[in-house]
Amino acid sequence: MHNENGDFHLPKGSLYTPFPVPAYQVLGKAKEYQAQKVLLALVSYMGKSNNAVFPSYTTICKAAGMGRNSIRPALDVLHEYGFLKSVKYPAGIQARSKYFIQFSCWDTGRMNEKAKPYKRYIARCLACGSELDRGDFAFSPLGKVHWGCGGEVVYLQSNKKRRN
Repeated sequence: MHNENGDFHLPKGSLYTPFPVPAYQVLGKAKEYQAQKVLLALVSYMGKSNNAVFPSYTTICKAAGMGRNSIRPALDVLHEYGFLKSVKYPAGIQARSKYFIQFSCWDTGRMNEKAKPYKRYIARCLACGSELDRGDFAFSPLGKVHWGCGGEVVYLQSNKKRRN
């Protein structure tokens, strides 16, 4: 999504959604539904140029449809799974929070050890033997290729009906 300068760039013909599908799936499998709601509320305030947001608790409550006391535990879950980092900064008399939505929300290869057990593995690399999810390999003229080692990728048995 971001090039080496940090600028937002997508190749021509790409589809973009700020909706963090992999993180949403992981949180759903972990039954962390409140964290799902808070993550979506935070993403809804994200701009195109960066992943930093700073809505107040009241704003998060309204966007997520949750009570104020449910926000802190949900934020803790998002921190624990590595989907969110936050810092406090002074804003007048009070301190405000700035939330940084992590790239692991979109890139399963960047997920931490807490999130990895909930990933959905659909393929295996024949070269290194790693189980892979959809974000770990790509399609090339030679077939499916593992990003990690460049080996050939085959779908697991449960996905046998899938096409190239």
